[in-house]
Amino acid sequence: MSVVRSDVAGVAQARSVADLPLDDMVDKDLCMNIGLLGVGAIGKTLGQKLSAAGHDVKVANSRGPETIDADVLSTGARAVPVTEAVKDVDVVILSIPLARIPDVAPLIATVPSETVVIDTSNYVPFPDSELDAVEAIEAGQVESLWVSE
Repeated sequence: MSVVRSDVAGVAQARSVADLPLDDMVDKDLCMNIGLLGVGAIGKTLGQKLSAAGHDVKVANSRGPETIDADVLSTGARAVPVTEAVKDVDVVILSIPLARIPDVAPLIATVPSETVVIDTSNYVPFPDSELDAVEAIEAGQVESLWVSE
């Protein structure tokens, strides 16, 4: 994403958001505490962008914090155990394979009702994949409703 700023001489310059000082990008009063489960392509990008924007981001995966790549943490996100990622946060982002949602459902059930839970998964069953067809979704239930259950 690019932004346009005026330099001292009043000439507009297009720069990458990553080049801007944090104070130019973020109203610190609007920063959130975010827990992110999953650091694949989507989770990694979200973790990097949200922490670069000044949010306090905790990232976790099923293999443990020591297995999270340094590039995921390069903009300030912190690697934590899964149970820690959902504690004391404003938002929980699920960025895990849809087939793993039932595994984390008991953990998500423990977050306070005011915590926003966002799911980035997509229901795409393929033959011979780890995701079998989900009968309720195949019958017409909206994927997000299935995930919330």
